[in-house]
Amino acid sequence: ASVAVTLYQGGQLRNQIIQNKLTLDGDKTGTAKVKNDLLLNVVTDYLTILTDQDLVIAAKQQIELAKITVDRTQKNFDLGNQTRADLAQAQAQLSTAELNLTNAQNQVDLAVLILKQYMEMDPATQITIVKPDISKLTDVKTIYDATDVIKTAFTLNPDIKLAELQQQTYAQAIKIAKGSYYPTISLFGG
Repeated sequence: ASVAVTLYQGGQLRNQIIQNKLTLDGDKTGTAKVKNDLLLNVVTDYLTILTDQDLVIAAKQQIELAKITVDRTQKNFDLGNQTRADLAQAQAQLSTAELNLTNAQNQVDLAVLILKQYMEMDPATQITIVKPDISKLTDVKTIYDATDVIKTAFTLNPDIKLAELQQQTYAQAIKIAKGSYYPTISLFGG
């Protein structure tokens, strides 16, 4: 029986091990990226719900104003001070306001459904969206140094970490490929 042992192969084995470690770290960072993306999606959708709820309130207020306008226009029409076209226009504005309310409520419902999906909840589950009490926020920093923000993003953002690890992995792949230019030294015995 003969035995062959490769003693040197242009550093390919060493570089392959480094590349595999980088790939593993990249996979771990990929998991962190997915978690971060989910968190951002939940927060964004929550803020969308709050905005859409405000639009519902505004649409209800617009309906009340449109009803007042229709009532006033109807009284003026009955007195002969306005035309049927004026009354029809006021009624059309009321209908448009009601449509806007329906659309705004649909947006709230859709955003709540998306939030439930992100949170893996049964769509039939009733949830209450609570607005934060911003009056309790104190010592809110409003001026940030751009350099500090960028440094923090580079150190904490999983997207950036993942991109850096992928870049290092590709650099290792190049080193592995370059290793084939070097001679292979093997020991044979038997």
